[in-house]
Amino acid sequence: VYPAPPDVGISTISTPTDTCQYGYFDQMELWVKNYGYNRMRAGDTIILGYNFESDPAILSTFNLVSDLAPGDSVRFTVPTTFDVDAAGTYHLNAYTLIEDDPWFYGTNNDTLSYTFQTWLNPVTGLLDTISSRQPDTLFIQPIIDPQYSYLWGDASTATSYDVSAPGTYYLTVTEGVHGCKTYDSVYIELLFNDVGIDSIIWPQSACELGSAEQVQVQLRNFGTDSLIIDDKIVLYYQVDGGPLVKDSLTLDVPLYSGARRWFTFTHATENFSTPDTYSIKTYTDYGGDTVTSNDTLSRSITVFGYYDLNLGRDTIVPALSYTINPESPQLVSYLWSDGVTTGARTIDRSGSYTLQVVDVNGCPASDDMAIWFRIRDISTVGLLSPQSSCNRSGTEPVRLRIQNTGSDTLQLSDNIQLSYRIGSTPRVTETIHVAGLKPGQTYDHSFAGNVNLTAFGNYVFNLTALAAGDLRTYNDTLDTLVYTNTNPVVNLPIDEDQTYYQTEMLFDAGTGANYGYSWQDGSTGRFFTATNRGTISVTVTDTVTGCHGSDSKFLNLDILDYMVTAVALDATSCAGAYEDVDVTILNNGNLLRQGANITLNYYVNSVLLFTEHFETTGIWQAGDSRIHTTLNTLVLEGESVANLGVDLTVSGDLRPENDLFERSISLLPSPEVDLGPAAQEVVFPHTLTVPGGYNSYQWSDGSTGTSFTATRIGTYAVTVTGSNGCRTTRTVYLTDDLALNQLAGDRIQVSMYPNPAQDVIHIEAELEDPGTYILEVISSTNGVVLSKEFNDLHYSDELEVSGLPSGLYFIRIRNAQMYHITKMVIQ
Repeated sequence: VYPAPPDVGISTISTPTDTCQYGYFDQMELWVKNYGYNRMRAGDTIILGYNFESDPAILSTFNLVSDLAPGDSVRFTVPTTFDVDAAGTYHLNAYTLIEDDPWFYGTNNDTLSYTFQTWLNPVTGLLDTISSRQPDTLFIQPIIDPQYSYLWGDASTATSYDVSAPGTYYLTVTEGVHGCKTYDSVYIELLFNDVGIDSIIWPQSACELGSAEQVQVQLRNFGTDSLIIDDKIVLYYQVDGGPLVKDSLTLDVPLYSGARRWFTFTHATENFSTPDTYSIKTYTDYGGDTVTSNDTLSRSITVFGYYDLNLGRDTIVPALSYTINPESPQLVSYLWSDGVTTGARTIDRSGSYTLQVVDVNGCPASDDMAIWFRIRDISTVGLLSPQSSCNRSGTEPVRLRIQNTGSDTLQLSDNIQLSYRIGSTPRVTETIHVAGLKPGQTYDHSFAGNVNLTAFGNYVFNLTALAAGDLRTYNDTLDTLVYTNTNPVVNLPIDEDQTYYQTEMLFDAGTGANYGYSWQDGSTGRFFTATNRGTISVTVTDTVTGCHGSDSKFLNLDILDYMVTAVALDATSCAGAYEDVDVTILNNGNLLRQGANITLNYYVNSVLLFTEHFETTGIWQAGDSRIHTTLNTLVLEGESVANLGVDLTVSGDLRPENDLFERSISLLPSPEVDLGPAAQEVVFPHTLTVPGGYNSYQWSDGSTGTSFTATRIGTYAVTVTGSNGCRTTRTVYLTDDLALNQLAGDRIQVSMYPNPAQDVIHIEAELEDPGTYILEVISSTNGVVLSKEFNDLHYSDELEVSGLPSGLYFIRIRNAQMYHITKMVIQ
């Protein structure tokens, strides 16, 4: 005796129900009954499915929240997407999928068929807008149907409506059998004439206007009706209440409602050359004009004139600076010829200065002024004798150089007082007279007597030059330091018989207050770092006295150093495995080597992959490279970048800082191919599919499509090559046990505009799954009026719909697994 299997079925479908047009159901409500002999327990799984029209089946899974006794029913609510806008009859099949043996009880009670209707809404046929000069003579007449009832906005119920005034009129039409309603409206527009002036184009307020300006205005059709060709409009204007000026315009093209047109009075001109405020009045005269309030337009304009800018007369100034202040509340901006943007400014250099200003009315003005500074100034330039030295032999004269650094010539009658003092010794002063010492010229003066500076040491000379009326005293005095020194002593600490096993050696040439340095390589610092064998030499010079010392020795450095300089992988490479990769190793030392034993460690993203050894014999010159080819496989993985590292190790290497070679490699994506698990149970024939959009496909039987149908047990492989040249190979083993594939979800997104459409509608679709899709335009009666096939994941197209009748349509995009439907209205 075996226990009876469970038996549940659909007993009742309560929604969706019959509805008016434009209905939408987002759920289905149904009752599931236990037809079996056994009680079903809480937590048992119920699988429900349904087919709506010819759409693919949809499955939903539920768990019982309580026990279900034999003969009892439970209600379930299933999410749906039933779009039933179009009028007609719709068919639905709902069923359960849990029995081990669906025919155990003798009949199939799993499936229930259900039919419901969508009723057509009334059609009104009203226009959107009706224009008339006599709206009260109009009747609004919708489509008449004996089964329709009519309700207007004022609660009247006649089949037509007698219009009394312009405005919007609303209508509700109800179908008598099912109570379906349609809401509509019509706008009644009153046509009338109204012409006026909406702006005065010219003249406008300005800094300056001429003596023969023409007045220009802009006409506007303020009415709702158009003015036709040969209609005449009379225009007038007057200035400051003076005589009327008349002109007229005969239309050569229609002036539509809301349109504007410029008009120039050509029969007269006006004099606006005098700065003043003027009143201008303009108006129109047109037969049939129904609104006079906009016929006249008045406006005042101002002729401002230009600001009177006066910087003053050209001048000579016996001073170091001169202030100009042209600022005024009437001025808003200043720009001098040298870029200064302030009004008031202090000038300390001779020259011509131009100022451009703008007043509060935006009117420009300019003026210029020449200023010459007559400045008395004598300065001490320097000490000519004695100079710093390391080989003095006796006394020396004191010679001083002065310069006329002013802008005024010094005459013979001008007293110039010169003096010097050495340290704290008494000051020596002498008065001289120089004939015609012009600005910029220098003069050299020798004092009476000599000085003795033969003793080693530093001597400070304080020098002065004074003249009557000198305006700059800061340059009158100069302190000069004079040295009496010995020659610098230099000794490089190098043992020429010794070999130094190090990468560098630091040398110090010694220090002095005024030392300058010149090494064998041209460098000029106190310190020098040698990084190779060779001659080291330096000359140290006292820059004040010119005295110098030098030394030169041969340095024997032996630097052992190897480094990886390159790996033969492109900076942009495909993700995957690489064999026989060339690694370039450089003898980065300074001497040739007879052989080397090098260890190489390989890392990817800081993870050690493997270690290899590179041994070489024979002469390896410094600066030369040798190639090592990898013996293991380099695997480059990662989302976008693989950080490759090669770490070199060799005994005696003196530069460990360059032992690690690193390279960041941008990985090109290889094709994403997924054939599923490596071993699968399927029903033959079974189709294997890979994503489309790649350059080429190669299956194990030589076929080149995106899919392959296997008919027997075996191993199958595919190689997919992308547009970037990268390849991916996948292999799968198939056996003949039964497998169930789940239906794919909705993975299509669609947008279209404009909607409603009249002539052309633009459609864009974003598709997540590659493959072939079909786009269909379906009428509200389910007829396919247009069909297109495409393969783009980002689809964009324009559909010509002007030839289709007005009404409701559907855009459906589908493939063998899924579909998407969008409503479209054609007006």
